[in-house]
Amino acid sequence: MNVRFLSVFVIIVSISIILFTFFITEPEKKSSEPTPPFFYTISPKDMNKIHIKTKNDENSWYFDSDSNRWFFEDLNKIPTDLYRWGGITQLLSGPKTQRVISQQIDDPKNYGLDNPKTEIKLFINDGSYIKLLIGSLTPDGEKNYAQIEGYPQLVVVDALWDSVLSRLVEDPPYPDWYISGIVEGGKPTELLLFQNNEVIRGYGANRETGIWNVCEIPPVSEPCRGNELANEDILLDKINKISNPEIVGAHYLDILQDENLHEVFGTTVNDPYIYVRIERLTEKDFTEVTGITMTIGNQVEGENNRYAMIMETMDVVKVDKEWADSILTLFDGEILYK
Repeated sequence: MNVRFLSVFVIIVSISIILFTFFITEPEKKSSEPTPPFFYTISPKDMNKIHIKTKNDENSWYFDSDSNRWFFEDLNKIPTDLYRWGGITQLLSGPKTQRVISQQIDDPKNYGLDNPKTEIKLFINDGSYIKLLIGSLTPDGEKNYAQIEGYPQLVVVDALWDSVLSRLVEDPPYPDWYISGIVEGGKPTELLLFQNNEVIRGYGANRETGIWNVCEIPPVSEPCRGNELANEDILLDKINKISNPEIVGAHYLDILQDENLHEVFGTTVNDPYIYVRIERLTEKDFTEVTGITMTIGNQVEGENNRYAMIMETMDVVKVDKEWADSILTLFDGEILYK
């Protein structure tokens, strides 16, 4: 037999044996768990409006492309708080279902879908929308039954997902400067007025008696103290107005982008600045101190409004001029002696 032919024959037989052995002895690959299917999938950049309704309340937000921010639909130019809103559109872009329960819902009442716990409506740039119905908790309390309106499938989603989104309605993500009143249980104990970055006037309440006095300047204690009584009725009325600013809407978000604008808006450290000290006794008998701060700036050209910065944020807002002027009398009006 030809030696070359014999060599080739031996090689072919050897390879055949190896391949046969591999296919016979190769262990079965374990099939990995399939990735849970998406309930739906939307790119965050394709959403332009979100509406969430719970059994107690409802709220809507829209996307403003000029500022690249989300705003409350029912309020005038009030943006969402960046910290609390961060990640919300990503969360809404496509929650993974834990399990498809059924391809057809037998009775919506059995899953709380006849009267949903939460309804979420997502509006898309192409004019369409998706409406999600979130029903009762599953027996283990870790998931919610859910359905996309118009589709028959019954699925479950993580209960935490629903909890986070429902909270946007129950506790709306207002910006820090959107204040309305003194914190529950809190009492004002001091009012300081700054001009040119110095305290020019002050009023303080005695902790024991609650009686307000006109403070000595510069103040040497917190709250500040003085020997002459203040007109408490007028003073508390002013503080109540300060804690309920008549905000017209946001004007310039994040002034750190151009700090030279402080001069334009009249919100420099030299402009009128207000500090109200708020004290609240906690359940553990500790005194918690917070404050309301505000800089009132120039009049908005062509409008009956003024610029303002509230609660040490970097956003410039517009406030009603009549309201603002009534507060500014604390600076240049008569001192509020009793």
